[in-house]
Amino acid sequence: MTLSAWWLLLIAIPVLLLGEQLVQRIPALSRVDMPVPVVGGFAVALMLVTTNVLFGAITWQTSVNARWWTWLTSTEIEWLRSPAPSIPIYLPLSTAFFTCVGLNASWSVARRGSWMLLILLALATVLATMQNVVGVALARSLDVSPYLGLLCGSVTLTGGPSTAIGFSEMFEQAGFKDAAVVGTAAAMFGIVAGSLLGGPLGGLLIRRRGLMPLSAGVEPMPREARVPILQPAPALAMAGVGAVPMNYRAASAPQPAHDESPADPVPRAFLNQLRALIDLGVVALIHVAVLLACIKLGAWVGFGLRSAGATFPVYMGAMLVGITLRNVLDATGSKLLNTSVINLIGSIALALFLAMAMSSLNLLQLKSLATPMLVILIAQVALMLAFAWFVTFNVMGRDYEAAVASAGHVGFGLGITPNAVATMDVLTAKFGPAPRAFLCVTIVGAFLIDFTNALTVTVWMNFLK
Repeated sequence: MTLSAWWLLLIAIPVLLLGEQLVQRIPALSRVDMPVPVVGGFAVALMLVTTNVLFGAITWQTSVNARWWTWLTSTEIEWLRSPAPSIPIYLPLSTAFFTCVGLNASWSVARRGSWMLLILLALATVLATMQNVVGVALARSLDVSPYLGLLCGSVTLTGGPSTAIGFSEMFEQAGFKDAAVVGTAAAMFGIVAGSLLGGPLGGLLIRRRGLMPLSAGVEPMPREARVPILQPAPALAMAGVGAVPMNYRAASAPQPAHDESPADPVPRAFLNQLRALIDLGVVALIHVAVLLACIKLGAWVGFGLRSAGATFPVYMGAMLVGITLRNVLDATGSKLLNTSVINLIGSIALALFLAMAMSSLNLLQLKSLATPMLVILIAQVALMLAFAWFVTFNVMGRDYEAAVASAGHVGFGLGITPNAVATMDVLTAKFGPAPRAFLCVTIVGAFLIDFTNALTVTVWMNFLK
């Protein structure tokens, strides 16, 4: 029996509510910062596996061709074709999320980290390339598709579950049909590994080398008095990615005058996020209208790139438009876009699309790929730890800030930005503040690496064609 793709849209919010309950009731899930949509969707996928084993095959149809749903992410040239082209049902939502990443990619925020931020971005991009080299090389040596190696590389480790799902259609078009399920499984492995290994690596560097914060003798700031430079926005943290820029300060410091207001460090429930967006009224409508315009214009940009022979994910055009618009507005001093509102919209879109994508996975497809996947992923963990220890730490300055940044790099290099934030938070609570490390790791992990990693993966996709 095949279930209509529209059911995935219908159950998306219940899946998120299920994920919230599981994360609240199972402490281990909370400790490793497992994203709520991933937990809820994986639970539904496990139910589907059980049903298939006991009662027979049940599968999801994941694509739709309803013109009212496909218009936003298609050019009119494609949209008017007959028969109507099909797209994954979650494509408008995934494109909306990556467009929000672009709309938050502000150079005025990024340059606060000066040379240290640029170095970390370069290191993270080099690591992403090395992850793909290792993944593809091992896949070829194991006599499996090189696309499996690429999926177990920077697509899922540096990129995380959202990038894995975002690129899955490209992999399927290239002939690798199990891209979504393989990518999601690899991303979950990375999230767990990153959350478990980043802290021990950072702590070992600090202890073995006798490192201390720049202000020697200063007691670590109490947890309740510290605010990370880039706290995960509530709903984005729930979804597993994203952050709201803010100043590293004590709780008694004055609030910033600009629009980037502090976020609640505790992820709020998804329904509360929807309510918060509705309460914004006209402000929300303006931001949604800008987002939709970017997505539509991005469809034409992507169409032009594909027509020129380049292989790009569907969302790349919209993300480029978003980046351009944000920095033009910053340069002109316009306050049209509010970072917190963009984060809120993006996190809602991300949570919904991940819940839908995860719920539709057929985990039985992993049977034949489990062994080569595990070999590749274990090698990737070894690469990440070696890179953080020997490269990130040394290049970033061999000091206390470099050790904390190296631990954070493990967090987002194997998993997601909240892993990096949580790891650094534990280290700074114990050893003392590391403001530059917080600033650089969270800005790079929250949005800069998404862009450079997407370009890296795109180059590899074209190379493997």
